[in-house]
Amino acid sequence: MRLKSSPGSTFNSLIPSTDSSNIEVFRFTDQKNSIEKINLDFNKNKNYQLKPDDRIMVRHKSNYHKKEAIEIIGEVKFPGIYPIELKQMTLSKAIEMAGGITEEADLSSSIVLRQKIIKDEKEYDRLLTVRPVEMDQNERSYFRLRSREDLRVLSADFVKLITLNDLTYDVVLKNKDIIYIPKTIDVVYLSGGVRVPGNYDYHPDWKLLDYVKAAGGYVHRARTGSIKVIKYKTGNWLGVKDDVLVERGDIIFIPVKPDRDVWSFVREGIAVTAQVGAIVAVIVALYR
Repeated sequence: MRLKSSPGSTFNSLIPSTDSSNIEVFRFTDQKNSIEKINLDFNKNKNYQLKPDDRIMVRHKSNYHKKEAIEIIGEVKFPGIYPIELKQMTLSKAIEMAGGITEEADLSSSIVLRQKIIKDEKEYDRLLTVRPVEMDQNERSYFRLRSREDLRVLSADFVKLITLNDLTYDVVLKNKDIIYIPKTIDVVYLSGGVRVPGNYDYHPDWKLLDYVKAAGGYVHRARTGSIKVIKYKTGNWLGVKDDVLVERGDIIFIPVKPDRDVWSFVREGIAVTAQVGAIVAVIVALYR
């Protein structure tokens, strides 16, 4: 903070956030532009006489009363923004401060998001500007996986922490962390090649084919060998060959074969046949 003095003025008082032991006064020493710097301590130099055209530099204390906070969203009794003390606030304390979880909380899908956990994503940003056909196999694989992941998500097991009180899973929170505790979703969504796609009640003992049966079975164009289960918790796409467990909120995606325009296929066939016939006629004419 820079201040300009008036004739005969002295230091009066400083706000608590001021670094009072390191005040700098910049003073002209002659009629030209030569300047000297005078270092002062407020407690020792309260009555120091300032001169016209003095410039005063008063700095704030580093990290003075930093306003650190976290945000809790979802199924707690009192969601909102809460102040924290660095290295002191843990996940369990934060949930307790918010009044605890509600009866509808889905602990298995709850997450902690940390802002700017990754400082540099140059490779991913570079691949955003590259066409898929120009990528090699490793680049395509990395880009596909990275686009489905949220690297801000911290590893935190809410079930073991809250239900079993296992404090080994108690995450130490940082400024701007977000705790998200969603409501329990008791449905599984079927998309694509079934007769009646949509939301279906979740059953813990059902397998993938049970949900397909409930949706009226496969349509004739369903690509049953390419079925994917999109996991609600992570967003990962898993193949059915992995014997994947269908859980609450998961999406069962059944790709379908593209429609074929039969008449267009016939017309293309006739055109090709006509072209071949014309070529044959020319060859025959040449060799008579």
